[in-house]
Amino acid sequence: MDSLLDFEECVKDSPEFRLKLELFEADVNVLETHLDKVMKLCGKMVEAGQVYNAANQLFLSAWLSSPCSTRRTASSTTV
Repeated sequence: MDSLLDFEECVKDSPEFRLKLELFEADVNVLETHLDKVMKLCGKMVEAGQVYNAANQLFLSAWLSSPCSTRRTASSTTV
């Protein structure tokens, strides 16, 4: 695996090493910000899916318990 930072520069603590280190830290901060946004959006998608599922179950239970659904089922079985 190739190293992005030169070990000798790390030991010397050179200005070049400090500059590269600051750039990598900035990249990590940007990545963390994006990951936070993605995680929040994923949580919202899960919540929306749960709300949809609950609403769908209520709709189906209301539909199946309605008098129309029993008539429709009875008429479709006699055909």
